[in-house]
Amino acid sequence: MSTKISILDKIVSRVKWLAKKYPNAEYILDDTTGNCLYTKGHVDNGPKSLGCLIGQAILHVCPELKKKLQHMDDKVVGASVCLVNLGICDTTYITDLKLLDDIQYWQDSGEKWSEAVRLATE
Repeated sequence: MSTKISILDKIVSRVKWLAKKYPNAEYILDDTTGNCLYTKGHVDNGPKSLGCLIGQAILHVCPELKKKLQHMDDKVVGASVCLVNLGICDTTYITDLKLLDDIQYWQDSGEKWSEAVRLATE
């Protein structure tokens, strides 16, 4: 198994773990942009760290990517584009990338983390 696949698998697993640990967590979109940001913005009923569910999962698995991830906030890109741009994977991992995009969509639509994961996996 390649390193890139295992890192992506770890990120997907961490997203699910965070959603299970904080089922009622709700990411609050950034006030200035109205967007989900990977390293900014707070979470109601969730961890004290900043950032959306996907951003927090990436930083749990790859803390060394914090500065690069902060630059993704400036570009406002979806989860799959972010992961590809960070070099975590390429577009051949479409199933996992689509899952993370769907989770991000539901989270950004105001769903709590556990519900975002549930809706994305239906």
